[in-house]
Amino acid sequence: MLESTLITYTREILLAHEEIKEASKNILEKACEIGRKLYTLKKYHIKHGKWLPYLKRELPELSERTCQVYMLVYEHQDKWKSVATTDLTLAGVRDLNY
Repeated sequence: MLESTLITYTREILLAHEEIKEASKNILEKACEIGRKLYTLKKYHIKHGKWLPYLKRELPELSERTCQVYMLVYEHQDKWKSVATTDLTLAGVRDLNY
């Protein structure tokens, strides 16, 4: 019985680990997508001095800092893509640099 528990738990741990790796990758990819869109809006579509009013009006559920982190994820994707995604969070991406 102990041996079968060991085998079962080992398989379950490995499976859960793979699921976490995939979820982490998806989170960073979504954050990168959001960051690209925010970056493009800020750089090419929203006039100087209008960025914060735009965020407050159109994206009130996102803080300025959250938007900055998303844009960092986008701008520095070459760095985070080279790190194991299971070791990385959005805050970790912010600290990679920079």
